[in-house]
Amino acid sequence: MPPARTTFLFYSHPLHLEQESIRDACNHPWASGIANLVFFRWSEDARGHLVRYLEQLFRSTPASFGIRLPQDVDPKLFELLSRTRCRQLETVVLTDPFRPLDTRLLTRTVHMVRAALPGRQLLVEVADLDEFALARELAVDGVVLLGSDGGLRRSRHSTLILLQAVLQRRDGLKVFAKGGIGIGSAAGFLAAGADGVVFES
Repeated sequence: MPPARTTFLFYSHPLHLEQESIRDACNHPWASGIANLVFFRWSEDARGHLVRYLEQLFRSTPASFGIRLPQDVDPKLFELLSRTRCRQLETVVLTDPFRPLDTRLLTRTVHMVRAALPGRQLLVEVADLDEFALARELAVDGVVLLGSDGGLRRSRHSTLILLQAVLQRRDGLKVFAKGGIGIGSAAGFLAAGADGVVFES
């Protein structure tokens, strides 16, 4: 079953492992550390590095964590995950940092995640109501809203305005807010109805 208590998602680049940002987040009862693999280069050397990174993370982190992947992720990633002990992997976030979501690509990757990693919480980053409708149609567990407040791919609307529009259509999906959110403003998004917020290192 998807986790019920996660309120904060902490995105961290894999190179920041030595800073313990993911491990610190994983050990917080209301947070989940997310390894950001969106810009990972899929060479043979890089694949070996990723396997070592994940294995190190599994050994050093007793709690669960997640990974963030592009919608056009290399299918070989799921072969790599099968070579590691991935029982702590609890959340998968799908996105595209530059382009709108593509129905064909996202559908393919959602099906791959469901087949390779059954039972994990699956989230999709969305920047507008059309993308939200696509994510809902694919029966994911929740969405991460990309407001105009930050990030490479942004909505035309602020995170708060997008949140208000999505909450009227959520149909049971979890809704996380991302974009220009800090420790001081997180409580406001939670009070407005978000299930959680995203911080980035």
